[in-house]
Amino acid sequence: MPIDVLVNLVVAAATPALLERLKDRPWAPFVARHSRRLNRATAVATAILTAVGVSWTFDQEIGRLTIDGLLWPNMLDLGLRAAASFAVQELSYRQVVDRGRG
Repeated sequence: MPIDVLVNLVVAAATPALLERLKDRPWAPFVARHSRRLNRATAVATAILTAVGVSWTFDQEIGRLTIDGLLWPNMLDLGLRAAASFAVQELSYRQVVDRGRG
């Protein structure tokens, strides 16, 4: 199994599980009230972060930060990977959380 598929599956399972655990905590009442919105926000953020194909290096001796991969084909690939990751996370949330309520 490719590593990016494995990462998507792990993140998709971990995000709703973490939000479900936080819903039971008395110090986080906003999570219970806004669970679906929080899941979507975290799904979008993690989808973008896991899909980023940009690499960077920092040369401490001269203090230069070099960012590679900011090309249009890479940005289009980022969009496709982020959309796929979001879809996997949304399906996971619906299957795990919504089915648990029914």
